[in-house]
Order: sequence, then C-alpha cells, then structure tokens
Amino acid sequence: MSAGAAFSVVTAVKAAFGFIPKGIRRAWLSLGLMLVIFGITQANIVPEQASNILLIAAILLQFAAIGALYRVAIFEQYARAEGLGPGGLQFSKPEWRLIGATLLVSLFWIMVFITLSLVLAVILSASGLGAETYNNLDSLFQELTHGAVAGYVVIGFIILTLVVLGILSLKLCLYQPATIAGRQMISLNALSLSSGQVIKLFVGYVILTLPVVVLAYGLQQIENHWLARLVNAVVAVLFVLPVTVGFLSSAYKQITDLRASH
Repeated sequence: MSAGAAFSVVTAVKAAFGFIPKGIRRAWLSLGLMLVIFGITQANIVPEQASNILLIAAILLQFAAIGALYRVAIFEQYARAEGLGPGGLQFSKPEWRLIGATLLVSLFWIMVFITLSLVLAVILSASGLGAETYNNLDSLFQELTHGAVAGYVVIGFIILTLVVLGILSLKLCLYQPATIAGRQMISLNALSLSSGQVIKLFVGYVILTLPVVVLAYGLQQIENHWLARLVNAVVAVLFVLPVTVGFLSSAYKQITDLRASH
C-alpha cells in the first residue's frame, strides 16, 4: 500500500463543514441527550451519589454519537443498514469496537508519554539544576535568560516531547473512521494508514480550530460563567464533534481510495 497517496485538505475541510447539518439531523437524539446531561450536571440538581452514573451515561452517549456520525459520514444512505439507530441513538458492536480501539490507542499514547517523561526526568537529574528550578517554569526560563546550557537542553527536550506527542496524535487520529468503515477494531494499525499524511492532517485541524479559537476569545467577555460553559458545551457537541468526524471521514475515504488505485 503506497504511502505517497495524499488526500486533499480542501476537499476534506469542505466535507467537514458540509457534514455539520447532516450529522446533527441524523444523530440529533444522541447529541441532544449529551447536552441534557451537561445541563443537569451544571444545574446541580442530581444527588452526588448519581454523579458517577451521569458520567458513565455521558461517556456511552458520546460513543453512541460518534458511532452514529461516522456511520452517516462513511456509509451515507446505507447508514441504517450499518446499525444507525433512531436519532443516532444505538449501542452495538461498532460502539464497543470504538471503545476498545480508544483504550488501546490511549494506552499506547500514555506509554510513549511516560517514556518521554522518564527521559526528561533523567535529563533534569543530570542537568545540575535544583529541584526548585525545574519544578517551576518561571525559574527554568529565568535560568535560560542567564544562558544556562542545561536550561536550553531541558527546554529543547520539552519542545521535542510536545512535537513527538502531537505527531503521534495526528498519526493515530484515523483509527475511529477506520474502525467503523472496516467493521473491525483498528487501533495502532492507523499508524500505517496515516503515513505521509501528518502535515495535511495538521493543516486541516488548524483550519477547523480557527472558528473555535475566535469563539473562545469572544466567550472571555461573558461575565456569566454558566452561560459561557453552556455555549462551550453546545459548540463542542454541535460543531466540534460533527466537523471533526466529517473531516476525518473524508480524509480516510480519500486515502483508502487513492491507495486502492495505486
């Protein structure tokens, strides 16, 4: 399978924004229930003993909504044949596959993070900087202003760690559409699927994030914190979730089509 077949970012971004109304229309029930749970949680009208139940319900609804949106984005008019429930509310094998794949991907990401953190700890230990220095970012940057070589090494490795984790996240991001489209659990296999696509995936994410950044800046002006959190929840559920699914689904379909033709 050729790693040189690159998808069109423009096509994927257009598909992402165009998918929002269709995704909401066909998964309205699961998305709406997620917002209801958020409202109940923020209103503090549920006993504390029930908070864990609400958390579990929110997680399950999230996977139901993701499963519904990917069915619609990938299979389109055949989404119901793939198990799409009324209003996008269903929970069957695809959702369990998504949960399993998410756990495996998260575990792998955490293992890489821990490994890099241990290397950083060794560098910090050998740097000669005092614990009070590297436990405090201000103190660490103060060392940099005084030209401490150890400080440059530490900051350089921190930046490298963030870049590695960011690239890893991008390389793994196609596991969800691959799991739904392939009708099997895809986790680390997504690394080969996204080979050669990282820069375009990054550019796409930047474009999709711009409206959220602008909105977040505007929300800083709202004095009513509850209203700001409510708007955040609505944007996350009715914009971020469907637009991300639309983008990744389009990228996945383009990549698989291009590689199948090579």
